Amino acid sequence: MNSLLRSNTNSFACKPAAVMGASTGSLGTTRAQYHLRQILVTLDMPTVNQPEVMIGDAAQRFDLDGKLTDEPIRQHIQTLLDALVQLARTSKAGKRPSG
Repeated sequence: MNSLLRSNTNSFACKPAAVMGASTGSLGTTRAQYHLRQILVTLDMPTVNQPEVMIGDAAQRFDLDGKLTDEPIRQHIQTLLDALVQLARTSKAGKRPSG
């Protein structure tokens, strides 16, 4: 195993994460999130699996000031953030195995 990824030297290990993204395309960062999730596994980071937040056609969902105007997506993001808080409370965040 790469010495940088060992849990005693990996500052990302055991830290909870969530992934979301927005794009002007209709797929809404699907491919990018897939690859990012692979990286998070390699870094030994517990990740929120559901819900997945991939905002497509972002130009129609944000106003000129950058505020998200799509209420169902706002609620979906809130659900993701609630899941991240729950994961953080139940994970071993900051508790690296010794050795």
